[in-house]
Amino acid sequence: MDIQQTEQILVLNSSLRHQGSRSRKLVSQVVAHLLQQQPTLNWKERDLAVDPLPHFDSHTLAGFSGETYPQAIQASALSEQLISEIKASSYIVIGVPVYNFAIPTQLKAWIDHIARAGVTFNYGSRGPEGKLIGKTVYIVTARGGGEISHIEFQLRHALKMLGLCKVNFVHAGGLDTPASSHEYSKAEQEIRELFFN
Repeated sequence: MDIQQTEQILVLNSSLRHQGSRSRKLVSQVVAHLLQQQPTLNWKERDLAVDPLPHFDSHTLAGFSGETYPQAIQASALSEQLISEIKASSYIVIGVPVYNFAIPTQLKAWIDHIARAGVTFNYGSRGPEGKLIGKTVYIVTARGGGEISHIEFQLRHALKMLGLCKVNFVHAGGLDTPASSHEYSKAEQEIRELFFN
């Protein structure tokens, strides 16, 4: 077994806020629980807000198709780097602030760069068959209010296509309402229950 695959947490933050970001704080709690249970784990953070990825464009598509002009080669190399970070990790922790009822564009760009037919999934007789198997994903969403089911559906199915089927969600809602403190405490309790139940 590749030792790296048992020793790394990949942490993805996408909140545009730094001080005061509830999704970042909850992500940190998930990471802390993982490290408490497995102190030898290493962790790597990719901050998609501080260092945003380029959005999916014609050069990215060309790179995925094997084109060899400079922008296509650069796009393909970036994708391979992002995929290698996943392959080297046993745990993936993703912070998802909800902006205007959608995931951040920075996170969508990450998904677009790692979803590659023939690389991270194949098309089989029953649909996509993911190749990034054997990993556990924790997703923390944070929102002021509104419906969340469509976001969970999008993320769960996008990750399932890649083989990332063991996905745990923690939803922190109502964070811009008078019940904010209560709702945040509920999310913290959900995180504790993931590790101690």
